[in-house]
Amino acid sequence: MLQKILINIALVNVLLVLSACAAVKPLQEPEVSFAGLSISSLALDQQQFQLKFDVSNPNNQTIVIKSMDYVVTVAGKRLAEGKHGKTIRLVANAQQAVAIDVTTYLNDTLPLFGHMLAQPDKPLDYVFGLKLRLSRPVPFTYNISQEGVLDLFK
Repeated sequence: MLQKILINIALVNVLLVLSACAAVKPLQEPEVSFAGLSISSLALDQQQFQLKFDVSNPNNQTIVIKSMDYVVTVAGKRLAEGKHGKTIRLVANAQQAVAIDVTTYLNDTLPLFGHMLAQPDKPLDYVFGLKLRLSRPVPFTYNISQEGVLDLFK
């Protein structure tokens, strides 16, 4: 008799756990969109920019981005790469502006300036690669890539 009761309790517990797992929706990828670029400083040998993004959390729970690794490629040439190590807390179903400071160097940007001066009416393609590392609700990594066109003379 005691054995039957214990088996029934175990079965009820298993059913409760399985139903709870079925009710949990999988975490959706945060959405990132390019919002702008501003120049922080220009010097002969290096330039500092701030890339601005809107990051949206489509989930019904808060997520925490522990870090972001980024790579910026313009006209097929790697322009900048680095890591944004500040923790970002994204509230459920909300959008937040995020700024990333980027430093480029003259030897990297000079070919782009030459390209822009030689063909001022031709926009430059860019690719922004982003690796988001979440720490909450569960550790997870998302790789996001965004492509677009920079038309600096319009």
